Amino acid sequence: MSVFEEACTISNRRWAASLPTELEAVEFSKQHQKRMNILFDKMRRDKYHRMTRKATIALIAAILFISMTVTAFAIPATREFIIQKFFDHSQYSVVNGEQNEVSNIEIGYIPAGFNLLNDYNGSLDKILHYKTADNKWFDISKTTLKSNIVFDTETYSHEEFVENGIEYIIYYDGDMTGCIWNNKGFIYDISGNISKDELIKIALSITE
Repeated sequence: MSVFEEACTISNRRWAASLPTELEAVEFSKQHQKRMNILFDKMRRDKYHRMTRKATIALIAAILFISMTVTAFAIPATREFIIQKFFDHSQYSVVNGEQNEVSNIEIGYIPAGFNLLNDYNGSLDKILHYKTADNKWFDISKTTLKSNIVFDTETYSHEEFVENGIEYIIYYDGDMTGCIWNNKGFIYDISGNISKDELIKIALSITE
């Protein structure tokens, strides 16, 4: 097996592990139901019983394609979340989130001068700690959808923005800025004493 094939296999396993065990019910359109009923009627009258090997393979391929398309629409990459506000903090949590084993954090952008000092790898969360020589720092955490992320809202407010269909929460705490979002079955949280623009660039560079 080539390196590319092995990478594809690992990626597929991670994608499959992130899927929920129960899918939401899919409601087909009336037009779709009408066409399916016509097809079933023809099959009952033996018009489709004598199929060639080539036609059978084509039909199976079409069924698999439709099922994959329905699954892609039924399972969004980003999940619905709620923010509960308490008197001195707020809590970010995903609605009906499941608990999967956390994979590695893939980061496409690290600001110049930052070096990785600590790397914690657990089965339910992973944390990377970056720092510069002049004490600039930021942490990146990746946790399961069952986790709750707490951030300060007693003194500071938070804001939201959407990019590529993903809703990001920006929060503040003194000289620290943070960003929370969920994507592909996991919750991400970045925080540090770096600028908001740099924080967002890092967040948008994380692909899984």
